[in-house]
Amino acid sequence: MTEKSCTQRYAETDANCNKQIAIIEPFLKRFSQEHDCGTCFYTDITALSGTSASGYKYFKEKHPDLFNRWQKGEVSVYNIKWAGATFVTDYKQTKFYNGQLFINPIKIPIHSFMIHENKEYPVSTYLAEAVKELHAAQEYRGAIYGAHRAEIESYLNQKNMAR
Repeated sequence: MTEKSCTQRYAETDANCNKQIAIIEPFLKRFSQEHDCGTCFYTDITALSGTSASGYKYFKEKHPDLFNRWQKGEVSVYNIKWAGATFVTDYKQTKFYNGQLFINPIKIPIHSFMIHENKEYPVSTYLAEAVKELHAAQEYRGAIYGAHRAEIESYLNQKNMAR
């Protein structure tokens, strides 16, 4: 079996991004219509790690325990770039008999919510996990794009040298 080209890996990763966007976009469109947020709320669905600028203070003040656990990597927090919507997901925690925390190798989401304009809205963990997956896929797609560009430039340089 041959190794996949950057083009093939980029196409696969782009398909994964589109799959996650297909989950997120309808929610953002509906939320935008219900709360009069405008089309910029959902036209560029780029997931970033951490809170939105407006959601940081709210999250830190209203959920100090989750905020501190997020700092330790126990809680997922991602936001949609232009929407200012922060998605927070809490995961099941299991403790050993001696009280030490054991983080499951497979994190099981148990509770998710969205922060927007200093208000909290419940969302499905399926949606919040899609935002998390979108972030990972977009980061990977960016790395593949860089490798793809290098592959194309190398090909063009070889072609030019052959002339």
